[in-house]
Amino acid sequence: MTISNVTSASLGTLIAEFGAEYFGRGINQKSPLLKSGNLKTTDPDGEEYVVTLYPSANHATGFLLDFGRLPVGGSGSPLKARALPSVLMSRLEQGRAAAKLKLADRQRTKMLDAEMKERAADCGRILNRALIGGSISPQAAATWSGTAANSTVTVPFLDVSLFREGMAANFIDDSLALSYTVRVTAVAFAAIGANSANVAGNVSFINDIPDPSTGSVVALGAVAIATADSFLIRGSVAGFGGASTLTGAVTNSFDTMTGSNPAASFMGQDPATMGVGYNWRGNYLSLGAAYSQEAALGFLSHIGTVSDDVPDVAVCHPQTAAAHRASGDFHGAAFGVTAGLSAGHVAQINRTVDKYGNVYEDDGLRMGGAKVVQDPSCQVGRIIFYCSEYTKLCVWAEIGPDMEGGDPQLLGRTFYTTEVQFSGLYNLVTMLRSSTGILDGITGF
Repeated sequence: MTISNVTSASLGTLIAEFGAEYFGRGINQKSPLLKSGNLKTTDPDGEEYVVTLYPSANHATGFLLDFGRLPVGGSGSPLKARALPSVLMSRLEQGRAAAKLKLADRQRTKMLDAEMKERAADCGRILNRALIGGSISPQAAATWSGTAANSTVTVPFLDVSLFREGMAANFIDDSLALSYTVRVTAVAFAAIGANSANVAGNVSFINDIPDPSTGSVVALGAVAIATADSFLIRGSVAGFGGASTLTGAVTNSFDTMTGSNPAASFMGQDPATMGVGYNWRGNYLSLGAAYSQEAALGFLSHIGTVSDDVPDVAVCHPQTAAAHRASGDFHGAAFGVTAGLSAGHVAQINRTVDKYGNVYEDDGLRMGGAKVVQDPSCQVGRIIFYCSEYTKLCVWAEIGPDMEGGDPQLLGRTFYTTEVQFSGLYNLVTMLRSSTGILDGITGF
């Protein structure tokens, strides 16, 4: 094996040639929603994505008799809903002296391969969770060890699916209306056996991420963490002691489109000021009860009534999907029929004796006719419904290495480093917001 100083040019060629492929594979591996193909993509041709909205009904439509007077023509005023790209990026940095060390070609390539795979998976996971949306609030109060840099805290959550050790997260101090950027140091799941053991647990954080504008860690405003506080994906808010209002840097999500505030402004249009008939609202229901197929079908029927289009995709956590499967032997209360278990239906188990099969592939599972996508990034007890023809992922640029002068490797402008920057441009868009909905608050997990 030859020992040589692998040139910057040769590494740059490897990154440029294989970087986009690595990230494309990483997104598919870490995003069950995108891998399923049920969230279609659309190309805005390099410009902002624009949807022209008209009122959904018009007074000029109706029946008449022969020789009857024609109705007065009606024309709704068109409105424009717009979406601009959100930038997903990652930065791979190495000390410049370390980059100049003489290492074996194979060793240098293996290091690059491992690092690229890790970053690709990280970006895929973050993009997937950003599309699902939703902030996480503590299950109980907690207290930071102090307010200065390197202060630590351990916080209990009923759902820790957002967090991975090493990742950065935005922390919102609700009482101060301020936000910070902190790092996850440990994720400890609850003891196996409890209903929520697969998703609940404790997460430890440290306040040690420097503010990029100053290079220093910003002190926290207070030590108390309350159940009204929240944690989100980095970039959701200003962080580093800034305001707690959403910045718009993170891509649109199903949560912002049709979450607990389904009539909020979306894609630049506010239903409160649009006028009559544009139907620019999502649908949301907090069930507050155990899952039943009757409840899901009732909610789907409501979406169909509102939008005239019934969703064809349902996204949920595998545990929620398991409740859907188990509900085959349970009849919910509907139209005066009393809820209860039934022995009349026996589920067939295939020859593998695997009751649930491969939950991350299309195994034919349906919910009110909608194809079920099982995604562990979706909060347990929540089901997202949407029409794949109307709601899509807009892609301006797939994530991959950025080039400067034809080379993906850059010299650090602040520190003695070399670096590679990876970025992609995405946003979640819809042409018919009323065809989306979230059934939330399903209990028993």
